[in-house]
This record gives sequence, C-alpha cells and structure tokens, in this order.
Amino acid sequence: MKHKLFIFSCMLSIIIEYCLVFIFLNKLLKLNFIISLIITLVILALLTVIMFFSSKAIVQGDTDVNEKPCEKELMEIINKTNKLYNKQFELHYTSVPILNPAFCLKNCVYINLSEKIIKNKDNPTYSLMIDEIFLSGVVAHELGHAISGLTKYSFLATVKPLYVLSSYLLIMIHALIGKKNIVARIFNYLFVGLYTLITLPYQILVFPFIRNEEITANSIAASLGYGNDLRSYYKLTCILDGNENRLLRFVDFLHPSPALMVNKLNKDLKISNKKVDYFTAKNHLIYVETDTLTLKIPNNVEVLLNKSINGDHLLKLTGDNVKVVYPLAFSNCINVEKIILPNVEEFSVSCLSKLKNLKEIKINNINILRQIYNRYPDREFSKSIKKILDQNIITSEDKDSKTL
Repeated sequence: MKHKLFIFSCMLSIIIEYCLVFIFLNKLLKLNFIISLIITLVILALLTVIMFFSSKAIVQGDTDVNEKPCEKELMEIINKTNKLYNKQFELHYTSVPILNPAFCLKNCVYINLSEKIIKNKDNPTYSLMIDEIFLSGVVAHELGHAISGLTKYSFLATVKPLYVLSSYLLIMIHALIGKKNIVARIFNYLFVGLYTLITLPYQILVFPFIRNEEITANSIAASLGYGNDLRSYYKLTCILDGNENRLLRFVDFLHPSPALMVNKLNKDLKISNKKVDYFTAKNHLIYVETDTLTLKIPNNVEVLLNKSINGDHLLKLTGDNVKVVYPLAFSNCINVEKIILPNVEEFSVSCLSKLKNLKEIKINNINILRQIYNRYPDREFSKSIKKILDQNIITSEDKDSKTL
C-alpha cells in the first residue's frame, strides 16, 4: 500500500509540473497548442534519458580501485542479509562525485571511495567519505532501503524540470557553505530560499514518503544487528552540527533530523530510561553524557574518541579495557580527579592539560607514565607517578644485578 501511494504521489507531481510547463509555453509564451505539447513531451523524454544515463554512470563510476576497506566485514553483513531475506546482494567499490558514502542500486551495494589520492602513478589510493567505524551501519541502512523496495521507484521524482533546477541549487548551496565572503553568504541564503520554494510541491507530495523510508531502513538495519552503529553515527552528526551544518540540515528535506532518528532507533533497540547512555561503534566510544560522580567505561570499549566523555560533575573515570585515548577525549569532563585506565597502550598526554583537578592517574604502562611525568612534573598526580617510576628503576636494577 505504501509503495502504491508513493507511486501515485510521484505521478501526480509529474502531471502537475508538466501541466505547468505546458501552461507556461501555451499561455505565457503564446505558443500554439501542438507546439507547446510537443515541447513539453520532449522535455519529459529528455530528462528521462538524462536520468537513465546518469544512474548508469553512477553505477559504473571509477571501479578500478586498489583499496577495499572493511571488505571482509561488509561481506559478512551482505551474506547475513541474503540468508535472512533470501536475496542475492553483491558488494562493489566505486568512486563517483556524489555525497553518498554508500548506496544500493538493484541488487548491488556500492561503497563510494570519493576522493582519489595519488601517491604515485602506479599506486593510487582512495579516501572514504565516512569513518570506517560507521561503515557497517551505513551499509546495513542501504540494504534496508533495498529490502524495503521503495527507493527503486525514486526515479519517478527525478524526471521533472524543477527537480533538476533544485539539484543544481543544492550543489551551489554545498559549494558556498563555509565561505567567509559576505557576498557568497548572501547568495547562499538566496539559494536556500529559492530551493525551499521550488521544492515545496515535493515537500507535500513526495518527501514525506522518503523521510519515512529512512526510518524504515534504519529499523531493518537494527534487525540485522547494526542499529547501535547507526545510532552512534546519528548522535555524532548531532554533536557536529554547527551553524553551517544547520543550514545544510535545513535544506535536507529527504531525511528526518538526526535526533529523531536516534530516538526511533532507541525504540527499535528497546533503549529507554538509561541513566547513562553509551554511544559506541565497534570498540570506539563516540559519546556519553553523565551527571554521576563516577563513570565506568563498558568493557567492549577500547578507544576513547575526542570529546567522547561529557560530565561537569564527573570525578572518577575507569576503563579496564581501554587501549587508546585521543588528545581531546577528556576536554568535556575537566573536573575529573581520578583516572584509572590500567591497560591503555596509546595515550596522548596532552589530554590531561585541562584537567586541573586531577589528583591521581593509574596506568600500568611505564613508558606512558614517564611521558606524563616529563610533561607535567609539577602537577599533583605526578608525585605518585614519580614513586612508581623510581620503584621501577630500583626493580630494574635489582633484576640486572641478579642477572650479573
């Protein structure tokens, strides 16, 4: 039923738009009925051909790639999906100039390696548009679109003049984002206003189906076991939304807000009323916010990303299995007094610079403790570190003497 309503809405918008084209030609430009009808049909045929070959070009792209990130893991997702839904999806790597990090056409999932970086002529490498830790969730989301089946009719929304014009306006908006020039900013806001006006019929007839389809795809991804990765990806998107991103979010009529998608995924995953909600992807902590005095990092987390820990009242932080700490991991919990990370292996000592109240730090890695002491010899926590370092020197000397 949903698919039929979507097709009906698309067809209705096509009829309305081409009737307006005909009226413009016949009434405003004073062309006779036959010529106006022929030009209208030619425009429809031309746009259909253009969109058909555009989709072909996207599928072909630049497929001569040497790197295939996360291939084994992504194939596991596809094989799992094929088994659960009796499908025959395939995985391909490509490089095309579109904003999608991954997309699914027919029975093929494409990973978009967007930017080619030439180290030398014989060894080109590519960069992903998205961090690899989120790639599994994004691919599961695209498979959700393919399983739902609505997107295979989305071409009906593209064979219209206003769609083409709105697409060019959106490209201009993306190109002008971040420009400091006042003229560029003024033009960008004009483009946003024009884009909003032009897409108004689609916002009423077509886009609600597509936004709902995004939520459906997320639900399917959650059923495949990748809802938490997606949830963390959307949460990070919420965190990174600055003024410029908000402008892009405003003109993104095809997707629900990241906050709404987080809430919907919470319902799918039955996550509710948690005092402390950890957003993780693979073994990385993306974000956690707490009002508690103590925080224990889950055992499945091995990496603390920048600004991942947030809590003004947090005094004690522990993480038994944490192995990597990013430079800004503690920048949003500056009142911490005690850090216990016994098994950490990579630790950027600069992450302690803002922790003025830190009194104690427990790490079993002597080399990291030495780096911390050398960086902050006068801080309160360095007293206990010096004792450990001195004891380690004595112990090492004893071992050497015994060896001798």
